Amino acid sequence: MQISDLIQQARRLTRQKQPAGVSLVHLAASPYIMANAARYHFFRNSIAELATAHAADLHDLGRSRLCLVAADAAGIAHLALRRLLELETEAWNDGRSVDDILEGFRLPDQYMELRERLDVLERAGRHGADDGDAAARPVLEDRLAGPLTPALLARIEDRLDGIDLAPFVRRQAVYRRGEEWEVAYTEHFTSLDGLKVALFPEVELRPDEPLFFELCRHLDRLMLLALLLNRPWRQQRIGLNLGHAAWATEEFRRLLDRLDAAERGRLTIELHWMDALRDQAAGGAAMAEMRAAGIRIAIDRIGIESLPLLNLDRLEADHLKLVFDKGRLPLLLEPAHLGALRRCRTDRVVLTQCDDPLALSLGQQLGITHYQGWLIDRLAREAVPAEERRVA
Repeated sequence: MQISDLIQQARRLTRQKQPAGVSLVHLAASPYIMANAARYHFFRNSIAELATAHAADLHDLGRSRLCLVAADAAGIAHLALRRLLELETEAWNDGRSVDDILEGFRLPDQYMELRERLDVLERAGRHGADDGDAAARPVLEDRLAGPLTPALLARIEDRLDGIDLAPFVRRQAVYRRGEEWEVAYTEHFTSLDGLKVALFPEVELRPDEPLFFELCRHLDRLMLLALLLNRPWRQQRIGLNLGHAAWATEEFRRLLDRLDAAERGRLTIELHWMDALRDQAAGGAAMAEMRAAGIRIAIDRIGIESLPLLNLDRLEADHLKLVFDKGRLPLLLEPAHLGALRRCRTDRVVLTQCDDPLALSLGQQLGITHYQGWLIDRLAREAVPAEERRVA
């Protein structure tokens, strides 16, 4: 939004004598907030969530500056915004106060003060300055290419922070087989391949490098923030595929704090089986915290080849997701692999990548009731009458 447009909105509210509060948030004034892209994104989306909760308009004025306009005579939205920033300042270490980044104006009484302040910001913008709020930053070459380095990762994170993540979020249902196919929950995950093609196709990614895991953790943070804003678990059961590095993030802490008991009961966290084993070896604190919060746990990507090496019954999880693609099925001809699978409680097992009729038939013979894969998606759609599909 242009500052001139905000001035017009403030003038209109003043002429209509509608009580309103205008809050200017200068995120760039805090070195703590601007230290990295993930932290900036965390604050920005926290403010967006607050604006939604108070039915306020949130405008991006550029230069890491936000404006919140609320039809609020008592200034409740501004006070809530101040409390949010005061809560986070416990971690600030630069000596700045909330007043350095937050300004409040009441309309219609303080229209002239607001107008004068906006005029100053607009003039500073025209001259390319940032009115002393933050040091000028060098303009980097826009092209992203080459091996992943810390500097390149920071630029990728900045680019990710400026996009709408929704087109890159993939969803696939986990089905329960009863008299018909029923959705147990819907897994949500970010398509890194899709993001790479769209945003940084020339960057070389190696899945075994620490910087790659840091990139995945940043994507998990963005996913958590998007879900906190949209809160899909209000209406449906969802599964969230998270790497172990995401468990210690501020965003995950906020997720646990913000959900009520009913919402937690509709959420399943999916963990890679190696991450689950690491947590168990360290005492199982992360998984225990999730269970105590009422969140369901699924252990993901267990290969048939690993079955003889794992004591699956000792993994305290609601679901064990076993990769059941056609290429791995011959392993079940070996007694050790088939015996390990038979010892599992069938109501805990989910057969994923179950995209071949042979895999589905074998799973049903073993008494397994939960499946995931494009074949199951198609069978579930075909089971719905055509007229119901048209209505949906």
